[in-house]
Amino acid sequence: MYKSRAIFKQALRFCKRNEERLQADALTHSYNNVDAKKFWKGVTTVANRKATSHVNEIGGAVGEQNICNMWCDHLLRIWIHCHQYALPLLMLGMP
Repeated sequence: MYKSRAIFKQALRFCKRNEERLQADALTHSYNNVDAKKFWKGVTTVANRKATSHVNEIGGAVGEQNICNMWCDHLLRIWIHCHQYALPLLMLGMP
């Protein structure tokens, strides 16, 4: 039991240290086997692994709530700027 656990841990450490090289070797193998579909699927998987589907930072705002607040303030300033001349006319009853 002790030896088998030690062998497993050693193999796991090897895989963790050499993960990128092993993936590249597997992609090279699929490319050499002329399996284009499997090759490009593997490339897409490896290339997109670190990508996220959500933006982390926009305009200095970090996090979902802060980004929403930043956009709310930005759009409110645009709306006020566009309507600052129209508002007095509306108050006077002019269309």
